[in-house]
Amino acid sequence: MPLIKTLGSLGFAIFLIALLTVVLTASTILESVHGTPFAQENFYQAHWFDIFLSLVWVNIFCATLTRYPFKKKHIGYVITHLGILILLIGSLLTRLLGEEGQMTVFEDEAKNRMLQPGFTLRVSSPARGEETVDLEPKPISRNVSLPLSGLPFKIELTRIIPHALEVKSIEEDPELVPSNHALRAGISSEMLGFKEDLVLIENDPTKSGASSKTIGPATFVLKTETSAPTVKKTPTLRLFQENTGRSFELPVTGELTRAEWKETGLVISDLRYFKNARVENNELLDLENASHPNPAVEFEVSNDLGKREHHTRFSLFPEFNSLRGGRANNSFDLRVELDWPEDDDLPETQGPSFQFLVNEKNEWRTRVTSSKNGPSEPRPLKPGQPIQTGWMDMIVTVEKIFDHAKVSRNIKEDPQGSSGVPAVDLVILRKDGTPETRRLLLGRSLLIGEDKSSVRISSEPKAKELPFSLWLRDFRKVDYPGTSTPASFESDVTLRDSKNGVTLERAIRMNKPLDYQGYRVFQSSFIQDEALGEASVFTIAKNPGMPLIYGGAALSFIGVILLFYFHPFFNGNGYNEKPSKNDSLKAKRKK
Repeated sequence: MPLIKTLGSLGFAIFLIALLTVVLTASTILESVHGTPFAQENFYQAHWFDIFLSLVWVNIFCATLTRYPFKKKHIGYVITHLGILILLIGSLLTRLLGEEGQMTVFEDEAKNRMLQPGFTLRVSSPARGEETVDLEPKPISRNVSLPLSGLPFKIELTRIIPHALEVKSIEEDPELVPSNHALRAGISSEMLGFKEDLVLIENDPTKSGASSKTIGPATFVLKTETSAPTVKKTPTLRLFQENTGRSFELPVTGELTRAEWKETGLVISDLRYFKNARVENNELLDLENASHPNPAVEFEVSNDLGKREHHTRFSLFPEFNSLRGGRANNSFDLRVELDWPEDDDLPETQGPSFQFLVNEKNEWRTRVTSSKNGPSEPRPLKPGQPIQTGWMDMIVTVEKIFDHAKVSRNIKEDPQGSSGVPAVDLVILRKDGTPETRRLLLGRSLLIGEDKSSVRISSEPKAKELPFSLWLRDFRKVDYPGTSTPASFESDVTLRDSKNGVTLERAIRMNKPLDYQGYRVFQSSFIQDEALGEASVFTIAKNPGMPLIYGGAALSFIGVILLFYFHPFFNGNGYNEKPSKNDSLKAKRKK
């Protein structure tokens, strides 16, 4: 009993309340500086915070036991504390067993997987099949051995990088044949307060269209002058499968019914080429006599299991993902590029342009074109020398030129810790003791070994398969009059549960979620893009402790009402209660 009295004492309760005040104040301040993920990781979702809330539960429980044996006057007190205890238990259940994630669904699309914080390492090999390891995007304190056996090497996870960036590096390699020209420059304007880096590459194996870049109304182009006769090239569709390293090229000459990619077992079909593409009403159209050509291609990819993906790629906008929903929906792990040769019969891009010209002798020149004065005479290019463009006070300064550019991609940690995607460092320990360090970025894969002993490790966003699918039939957004600020947005969805044979049609609004089998689907955001179309972003949560939380809150409310408003009935002074002997003696003494 002494221990129960100490743990349930008022002094211990005051100590916990004071400590909680300090913790919440510190977490609020740090959250405003470092962001919500920092506060979640170091405070609200940390194990020490669970222990602290457990001490609060023990204090309330022991305080209730100190009133035992209970009497009628304790009814309000006991019910109030019981409600708080049940509420805390419900919160703990939600904390330990709850699920939460996001799902982005485009119109006329169905999904049954939600993305969760963290990522998954998928390890596959011909000898052992496939296994997965779920990881949180936060540092680890020790090396983690991946679940593999019977292989001629061992793989350990040594580091998790929450924020990593893929950085392109260019080096001069004189032995590179044929030559590959590239440059690195800076563009600045004091009048506009503008400063930006510019990198142009003649042939970039990691990205098509790297020889030109549009900044505002101006276009910067790297062109190679040659005396050889110009041969018109055919537009080419290039597919790269990241998880296997295989590539596939397909000339685009018109509509294509079917083409087999035998190495991967994939089939490309229903291919359509748009020389002057434009999106209208979520439909891709080919416009004739367009002043600004925008080549595009759309096609279907399928496998022998019946899985299909619809891709759309714009040549001039390689930053747009070719697949709706982005990398999370890319089950075939494809990177799509459209190589569009600028034929002579296509009109020149209108507006100001800055051309970097280089010939077969590696002699560099520049030519500036303005809307007012037209193209200027070519001038010799000297690295480090500022070049006036004539567009207000904009200046171009070439920092370095490359005649034999070797392009590679490296994964580096973001020093600011505010952008990028997770990455992992892996160490491959071979039988001879030789370690090999590899870095893997989210959404990419790497192959270790060959033949039957080979292992492929891929990294992908962590996803949870749901017992139902959501099909987005229609998305609507209503703006405030005269503005583009949304007043409300909602989605018409069809929920299908094939296992139980359930089909529901509902409208999900900002303050009207969809509830099904313990899951709650909220309309949290949306996407409206001319190229990709309209999409709804749903937040999906499952809180197994929610009934206890609601029940505990209701009990606490009832207990407070009984404790403060009906206590005379339980203290022996109610209207229908007979006075006790003590009350009678007190009344006689007063007389």
